[in-house]
Amino acid sequence: MQGMASTAPLDDVPKTLLIVHDDQRTIDMLKAYLQNLYSVTFCNTSGAATILIRQGYRPSVVIACAGFLVSDPDFVAGIRKYHASVVVALAAPPQDITQAASSGFPEGVYMLINTQWPPPELIQAVRLCFQHCRLTVQTRQMIESKAREEVVLAKVREEVAMARRKLGQETEEVTEDHARMAALFARLLTRFLVPVPAVHDTDHALFTAFIARELAAARQLGPKETAQLVLAALFHDIGKTFLPPAVAGADPSSLAEDSRHFYETHVIEGARILSDTGLPSRAVEIVRQHHEKLDGSGFPGRIKGDQILSEAKILAVANAYHNGVYRLRGGGGLSPEERAARIEATLAELGRCGHEYDAEIVAALGEIAASLHDRAVETFSAGTGIEWAGLFPKA
Repeated sequence: MQGMASTAPLDDVPKTLLIVHDDQRTIDMLKAYLQNLYSVTFCNTSGAATILIRQGYRPSVVIACAGFLVSDPDFVAGIRKYHASVVVALAAPPQDITQAASSGFPEGVYMLINTQWPPPELIQAVRLCFQHCRLTVQTRQMIESKAREEVVLAKVREEVAMARRKLGQETEEVTEDHARMAALFARLLTRFLVPVPAVHDTDHALFTAFIARELAAARQLGPKETAQLVLAALFHDIGKTFLPPAVAGADPSSLAEDSRHFYETHVIEGARILSDTGLPSRAVEIVRQHHEKLDGSGFPGRIKGDQILSEAKILAVANAYHNGVYRLRGGGGLSPEERAARIEATLAELGRCGHEYDAEIVAALGEIAASLHDRAVETFSAGTGIEWAGLFPKA
């Protein structure tokens, strides 16, 4: 292994490039073109590259000598075994590229790069490799997320059916005592939600409910109103189960107009599902309104100001805060310093959007934001399970 230069990430994909070639002139050429753009590592044999990746090095892109596929035909499959998302390109002179193309595009290879291309074309080819890596990673993450959601949703549907049967027996008691209603749904949640080591990296609904509960306390909401708010927060995105993954998991501001209109239907669909399963009408309406804005620019009803329930205003702020700090910006594995910077930026953004979000609620969030992370970990990571009932206020 020879030389290495470091740079910052390209969007959400590290700018790490491994060049595997046995011709020093080709290495020198690629080094001259690329080392100021990417963090580049060099190997002169396919075996050394395979060992490097097997030991934990994770380049986003590998550019390898096409001739290595003759001497080491399992090279590409070998490195992809240990690093599935890596993008592999083969570098060769024109005559070798023609020969490789005529015998069929090698499996697992994204691109053939002509080493005699002018520098701008060669640099653009490498950039396309990194873009393909980003799309590959995003696609895999969306597939994995959808699979996890399907497991949870299957459990949700099973428990909802059980809840409806049980609610038929306990309707009168639930009406008379909101605390009993909260305990019932807390018991259901313990059955279909699985403990995770970092709840706010992977469980948006849970941490949003926690933030909403804390804001409700800061705003001195009563136990009954807080219980309704927590229920709404836990199920506020259930309508997204009917959206395609590419729409459901996207930042709404990045969607085309027709996809954005489709995305906006999730609150109506979620309210319908929750109403059908017997959730209290107040909780259902909080879910319906949690994307409304004070100036009437929200959805689905375009209502404004005092037309919006106070609990829905709290849920809107809690939802936007968790999305801003952890979710839509890719907040997994944040250091304390990075998390503090995200919190500061998100609070500033919410403050600038005073025409959309309740300023008093945003101010209350600002007073408690610094301690939310550690208190959430403490609340949900105690023992071997998660104390879901702890989200609900005591009567």
